[in-house]
Amino acid sequence: MNKLPKHLLFLGLLAIGFILLFLKLALWQISRSEEKQQILNKIASLDSSAQTISADNIPQIDTNSEYTKISLQGHFDDPRTLFLAHQYFDHQYGYHVITPFVLQKNAAILIDRGWIKEPKNFVVKNNTLEIAVTGVLKNSTRQYIMGDNVSKTANYTQIQVLDTLELQKLNMMPYQIASKHLKLLSPAAQGYILDWHWTNMTPQKHYAYAIQWLLLAITVILLYSCLCYKTYQSLK
Repeated sequence: MNKLPKHLLFLGLLAIGFILLFLKLALWQISRSEEKQQILNKIASLDSSAQTISADNIPQIDTNSEYTKISLQGHFDDPRTLFLAHQYFDHQYGYHVITPFVLQKNAAILIDRGWIKEPKNFVVKNNTLEIAVTGVLKNSTRQYIMGDNVSKTANYTQIQVLDTLELQKLNMMPYQIASKHLKLLSPAAQGYILDWHWTNMTPQKHYAYAIQWLLLAITVILLYSCLCYKTYQSLK
């Protein structure tokens, strides 16, 4: 009886490693798809009535889960507006307008008021008239970026990511900022282009990637099986 060639044993171990890796990646994509579907289901289930949050209660805002629909009473602090760069809409890059919404003297929440082509298109209004706004809570972004997150020009302040904790540490606002921010839903007149994408990838796309990883795992199995068969035939 001929011994199994050493190279076949090595390739077998290598094949097993790749198969396990591809299966793990497929399961991860399926898990991500389910997470994205849960988010979309939650957004779809939001009814016309929003939870009312006290205007002087930032802890109550922050203890609400992401994608909770809430209403707030206060006023926009336009002069301290930030512009979130590299935002894509209608085949062009622009900015999201991020304005503090002051709830009381020492409390505010950052509100994403939608897409704008250039910061110069933003009109600053020094209006402290109180209004009611409704939106959906989103968690702060925590990610590594090259260079500084905040850059200032003579006319506006630009940020690369909306990291409320970092902005709080930089003392850029004269009041406490909620750790979550709000994506504006209404009144639309207080926003710009409100084209919200709640997930960066659809559940279907995650499933498509999962199928690709599964097909790669099957391909490795078939290739190794063919190699084993040919080796066995040659040893006869």
